[in-house]
Amino acid sequence: MYNQADLKLAPGKINTMVNQYVRALNNNSLPAFYKEACSSQIYSELKRDAEMITSSYSGPESAVSNVRIRFQGNERADVSFSHVITGVSKKGGAK
Repeated sequence: MYNQADLKLAPGKINTMVNQYVRALNNNSLPAFYKEACSSQIYSELKRDAEMITSSYSGPESAVSNVRIRFQGNERADVSFSHVITGVSKKGGAK
């Protein structure tokens, strides 16, 4: 169970993770981010989609805004954010 100090630090840690996700997507290293940040079960579910994104698009650019964190008790937080991604298709060159 988390204490009050942990709950005060949590928003910073969550925002850091969201920013790491954006950097990983922009650097075409999304599978590596998921492998490090997720449990092995979640990673296995996300791996194929992440690899498809990185193999299908070059120069992805993404931005996140409106990060919202809602705590539910002392052990759970729901996080939502607006996310825009653009990239150039490796096959057709279209953005």
